[in-house]
Amino acid sequence: MPEKDALARYKGKRDFTRTAEPSVDAGARSGKSGEQPVFVVQIHDARRMHFDFRLEVDGVLKSWAVPRGPSTDPHDKRLATPTEDHPLAYRDFEGVIPHGEYGGGTVIVWDEGTFRNLTTDRAGNEIPMADAIERGIAWHDVPGYVLAQCAGGIAGAVIAHLMFGLEWYTLSTHARSGAAQVFSEFVASFGLVSVIWGCSRVRSAAVPFAVGCYIASAYWFTASTSFANPAVTIARAFSNTFAGIRPSDVPSFIAAQIAGSLSATLVFRWLIPGLPVGAKDVVLPQTAGKES
Repeated sequence: MPEKDALARYKGKRDFTRTAEPSVDAGARSGKSGEQPVFVVQIHDARRMHFDFRLEVDGVLKSWAVPRGPSTDPHDKRLATPTEDHPLAYRDFEGVIPHGEYGGGTVIVWDEGTFRNLTTDRAGNEIPMADAIERGIAWHDVPGYVLAQCAGGIAGAVIAHLMFGLEWYTLSTHARSGAAQVFSEFVASFGLVSVIWGCSRVRSAAVPFAVGCYIASAYWFTASTSFANPAVTIARAFSNTFAGIRPSDVPSFIAAQIAGSLSATLVFRWLIPGLPVGAKDVVLPQTAGKES
């Protein structure tokens, strides 16, 4: 993606007649081979104090807001919410963003340095950092996620049975067949994936809340009560209650869910042509401290 496009959101959120933040990338790099990309961590005391983590990738600073501070323990994990790309000149920015402006508050540089991308694919080829950041999980990780979701769903059904004094394991006899039910699952899944795609491009931190609200509402406006997830469908086949689904009806529900999800993905790829096609397996290492 051209740099001017990558920085469009950054420029659109700011009034440069009021803020001292860099409006153009005066700190552009020479592009000489051997130059290591930089990282910077800034403390940002805006509406809530947080850390901004930025990595130099393809001529811009890819950026994340981190609510909790860094840890010296590599096993600790921190929530990092993607924000808009920033110009390279932002790596040196310190100052006060006026109140009323986007991100109003004090910004100081907390740490900076350079990093190297150490991750390769299975053939030993280095994976570009831009691919790593923009794309989803690797295909070889998908089976593990599928198994974990199915196991969690079935365990949840068993626990619910035990809590209500039912047999821990019963196959459902609740019929959910017919074109209306299957079409409802297509619509439910299309809507769910659309909510995720759309919300993740604007305010990714709100995705869990948006998904919860959508599922709660779709329960009422779809004839199938919005399963919208193959793992949920399989799990509910193990519950002979009003929430269950007859095992023989599971395949048609899952087929409709996959079709609805793929359709939503294709629509968003048409609306946003820059969306990547595949996923790569990568980690994002950085050096500790500043390198000269």
